[in-house]
Amino acid sequence: MRKIGSNPELNIVSFDVPCPPDYGGAIDIYYKLETLNNLGIKIYLHCFQYGRSDSKRLEEICVETFYYPRKRNIIRHFSHKPYIVDTRFSSELLENLLKNDAPILFEGLHSTYWAENSRLKDRIKILRAHNIEHDYYRELSKVELNILKKWYLKLESSKLEVYEEKLCNFNLISAISETDFTYFARKHKNVVYTPIFHGFTKHYSTKLEEFALYHGNLSVPENENAACFLIREVFSNLNFPFFIAGSNPNKRIKNLIKCYSNISLIDSPSIEQMERLISQAKIHILPTFQSTGIKLKLIHVLFTKGTVIINSNMITDSELKNCCIIADTVEEMKYSVVKSFTEPVKDEVLELRKNLLNQKFSNKENGKELIKNIFACI
Repeated sequence: MRKIGSNPELNIVSFDVPCPPDYGGAIDIYYKLETLNNLGIKIYLHCFQYGRSDSKRLEEICVETFYYPRKRNIIRHFSHKPYIVDTRFSSELLENLLKNDAPILFEGLHSTYWAENSRLKDRIKILRAHNIEHDYYRELSKVELNILKKWYLKLESSKLEVYEEKLCNFNLISAISETDFTYFARKHKNVVYTPIFHGFTKHYSTKLEEFALYHGNLSVPENENAACFLIREVFSNLNFPFFIAGSNPNKRIKNLIKCYSNISLIDSPSIEQMERLISQAKIHILPTFQSTGIKLKLIHVLFTKGTVIINSNMITDSELKNCCIIADTVEEMKYSVVKSFTEPVKDEVLELRKNLLNQKFSNKENGKELIKNIFACI
């Protein structure tokens, strides 16, 4: 790995320790780090830490890796800054950023506590927008059942909307989806669309099995609601085998599935088991009721040969819809499932998927473009 010499330098401030890359934000950051390192960038990584250990792998990729404790306590809920920002305060981070003149890439609004600080006013600053955060928190509040958590999510959404308006000193905003690009381009001059970095490298050739699959982290309210919707409204009315797979399903999902003999729950599968399910499923059905951010699991299943059924909320890139079946109503979903059990994905659709994934979602090509955009600001 190239870590020394006259290569360009870059500070990256991460809202979490991105290794292991086992959820959306961490995946984008980790594979971005790998890609930029392979392209010759000397990276100074600054991570906020809460529950994750120091990472030898990150220390191999980066010239220097710094860890800062995230300061979570109830008092910070009363700050005018959003909680996700205020809990990532570190004076040590500011001092470390001042030790070099390299551009600073802030991963998410979460990490931007010092972005407007006068001591950094002459630095090149880039925001990687992982989401339209206030929209994301507002949508989470709509499905949250706990009253206190609902109150927190609504308050955080309001704070994030105000906070985002104050952030005007970025030289570049790198949006993670076409939808987010359109939003930020209305507000800022220098905005680019940089598709998500990911760890999917091979197109599956596994023989498909006769089942339909919904997968996701089932402890997340968005995924829990989608799973329960599918169980009640779609899977229960069809005589086909269906699997719901994901980590930490609650009693609501477990009790619903008990009522139907054709639906099976795969509770907290291992990485290997989940990969096997994803590669073998004849049908992937992935609706969402929250049209925010990029849905990494959609990119994942497009590497398979199975049919992919989604609703319109899943489309964050216009070209993705040509690779999937769009079904927005219960009847459309049921019809699409029945049809897909008898009709395989057409070869031209598989070829379209392959070309899209190898080009638009190529880590290497997107890394090169990001480097060009960042250093054009200097």
